[in-house]
Amino acid sequence: MNLDKKSIFIWSPFVNKVGTVQNVINSILSINRYSNLNTNLINVFGEWDEYLNLLKKKKIYVHNFKFLKIIKNWNKSGFFKSRISYIIIYFIS
Repeated sequence: MNLDKKSIFIWSPFVNKVGTVQNVINSILSINRYSNLNTNLINVFGEWDEYLNLLKKKKIYVHNFKFLKIIKNWNKSGFFKSRISYIIIYFIS
């Protein structure tokens, strides 16, 4: 990470893969291209683990704060379960 530039941290926890992944990656690449900022993605509970190679290839820095790994394996399907997951992630993070 280049410490000469100012940094921006992006926190985008997702419990379902509904357009979020590619949208976040494209947003980070746009910020990198059109600004003088370092972008850093925060990986709270391992939601970005399967994309680490892709993120590294695109020179996106990832900060791992995986202290909520139990949420990654929890069944989050459905409206109420996903909302409860977001509330837990928000307050504990």
